[in-house]
Amino acid sequence: INKLDIVLLNVDNSRWFDLIEKYDVNGIPQLNFFDDQGDFKGFSLGVRKYSELNEIFLALINNSELPSLPLF
Repeated sequence: INKLDIVLLNVDNSRWFDLIEKYDVNGIPQLNFFDDQGDFKGFSLGVRKYSELNEIFLALINNSELPSLPLF
């Protein structure tokens, strides 16, 4: 279905501490990626260009391997 859900967590809000700990969020921005079944597929740490985000999102939508991008 060519759509993507995005959820934002504020690391300064104690409401999200369980998820912050579970996914070891230790940088801003940190993007965690999940497939349509909710299974963790990978993460990205640091600012991304539009083209990089587009590559990642297309891979998620098409259920293919995430691109290998350098960490910042």
